[in-house]
Amino acid sequence: MDFKLLPLITVLSITLIGCGGGGGSDDSTPPPEPEKPLIPLEPSSNRWVKVDDKKCRDELSSQLFEGDTFLCAAATEKDAVAFKNIFISHILTSDETCEDVIKKHHKNNLYTSSECFEGTKPLPVFEEQAIIDNSRCETTYASTIQKGNKFYCTAETKNDAESFTNIMAMSIYDGDTRNCEEVLNSQHISNPSYTTSQCFDGEFVQPQWSIDSTKCQESKGDSVPDDQYFFCAVNDEKDITNSDAFQVLTYSDMNECSNNQYQSGYGYISSCVAGTMPPSVNFSFGQTQVKLGREGLTSAPESCVQFGEDQYANADVINGLVDNCAAISDNTKYSVHHLSKVGNNTYAVITSRPNNNYYQNNLIEYFLVSIDGTKKLKLSETSGVYNDSYKNSLLDNIEPANTGRNQSDNIYFLSDSKLYKIKPDFTLKTIQLGALHPDDLFTISLGQSVITNDLLIANGSFSHSTLQVRGWDLRTGSPVSLNYGDDSIVIGHDKVDDKIYSLRTVKDGYNTSINLVKSDLNGLNPVVLETRNSSIYNNHSKILTSNGVDYKVGVDYAFDGKSGLLSKNSVCSAPDMSLNVNERIATKDAFICVPYSNDKRFVRFDTTGDWVNTPPYIVDVEHDTTFAITGSAGNLLKAIDSSGASLRINPTTGKVLLNASYEDFVE
Repeated sequence: MDFKLLPLITVLSITLIGCGGGGGSDDSTPPPEPEKPLIPLEPSSNRWVKVDDKKCRDELSSQLFEGDTFLCAAATEKDAVAFKNIFISHILTSDETCEDVIKKHHKNNLYTSSECFEGTKPLPVFEEQAIIDNSRCETTYASTIQKGNKFYCTAETKNDAESFTNIMAMSIYDGDTRNCEEVLNSQHISNPSYTTSQCFDGEFVQPQWSIDSTKCQESKGDSVPDDQYFFCAVNDEKDITNSDAFQVLTYSDMNECSNNQYQSGYGYISSCVAGTMPPSVNFSFGQTQVKLGREGLTSAPESCVQFGEDQYANADVINGLVDNCAAISDNTKYSVHHLSKVGNNTYAVITSRPNNNYYQNNLIEYFLVSIDGTKKLKLSETSGVYNDSYKNSLLDNIEPANTGRNQSDNIYFLSDSKLYKIKPDFTLKTIQLGALHPDDLFTISLGQSVITNDLLIANGSFSHSTLQVRGWDLRTGSPVSLNYGDDSIVIGHDKVDDKIYSLRTVKDGYNTSINLVKSDLNGLNPVVLETRNSSIYNNHSKILTSNGVDYKVGVDYAFDGKSGLLSKNSVCSAPDMSLNVNERIATKDAFICVPYSNDKRFVRFDTTGDWVNTPPYIVDVEHDTTFAITGSAGNLLKAIDSSGASLRINPTTGKVLLNASYEDFVE
């Protein structure tokens, strides 16, 4: 803290010096001699300067401490001339000059010297009180005292001073007219206390927020983990734009970072920003992986409980029961919330982990990982609380290699109008998809697209065109003109002929049919290959895939985009047409059509063998009560019966398995 001289009302302290010595009281002034009447006040003049200056200085300056200013005074002219009964008058405030004090004495009928003098007595240092460790004082408090100020340490008791407890740092601010050592020694006189034996220089520098925080984060963020916070700092103003000179100070959270900025010791700093370097993480996969779900968690072994009901883990599964679990991620911060195959050799993984930015919840990240765990690629990230919408977004916008819609060896991923081409070695190329107009808006998904060597051809919604199919040049990302018409759906690519397979609606009066068409890449020169009595009633519904065969809700027929094959039979048409289908599910070897009612059966369309000519058939389920099929878990169907029991159903035989203890199963 700073100490300042307080304004004083009384400006004089007077000490009486008698013949050959001094004495008296600071606040008492001897009464004037009786024979001398008071005279009116008048300006100072030489008639009142009767005390010998040389005697005043030579005889009395040694009685006052260094730094004390004084003059000599007497009550009578006789005493002044004889240099007897002399008063020492201190100048106690810097607000008045020596001349001001002399004039006041003269107005009070006192005789004085003609000038003021400085004391020459050395200031005392009481060794027995200066016992606080100098080094500890300087080391502990120098960084907290403003640079330019001096300070010393003090304590009230000897025990505190010797043990360096309850220590106070006393600061003398820059510009105070007092000397720090003077104030230090006064502590031993006016208010006896224990101190250091010397003063020290403050080192604290008040920082200026002069460094651009964006420049700080962009230049240094990749050296700081993204779950930590930091700021950049320099001492020289010329370096505030020189990122090479930035010093990085890192903290575990935003509050800690902000609290340490003020006392960083640097002259120029940035605001606190988040690091951008992700923590290290690797993934490994066993023979099978499971997500337990709420019901499975209740009977899970101890090794599985730590993963909760909504995380995937490597597991041993014996007769439908989970026997043991192990982590997929080697970093406990990462929770694996989704896991699915992308082709034969790659997993799509969605994780969440804590996000230190307190404005957000978790960091949701999408990864591609090779099945042996040796290659890993982060696709994107966002903030929030994980739910199935993240999984659906991933599955709609990732296209595996060697499918009917993408016959290359590359995986493609679409995010925010950027198409990512991922080669087998996991190297990445980004293609920015351009718009036809500056304010053109479009929504597409790779699940509704075909990719050739040079083109992305996609069904979608477009704000400046009625066309439902649009194309982009994969070399430049620029849009290209196509001629598919409003009622067309691209479904595959003949790689040999470099032609596109599409389904097109044909209207003939009241009759509607769909044609399987093979055309040039731009949609011209169409050739009709097959015709079905049906219509396309939902251009934007998702495509299910089973064993390389695709099925689009709203088309009714299964197709193979590589060979251009189209099924003869509608996928969900039961032989007796008695079931109204509500939901479609793809397993590894069939499409399952689930009825609206709690009927104890479902429709199955095989995707193995001669699927083009084989009709769907009904599978009866042997169970005492009705049930509702809710999805799939691996190659089993999930269902809940009317009593609330969770069921697993074999999609081939309809046999009910009551003991399956997992929500999802990947192998």
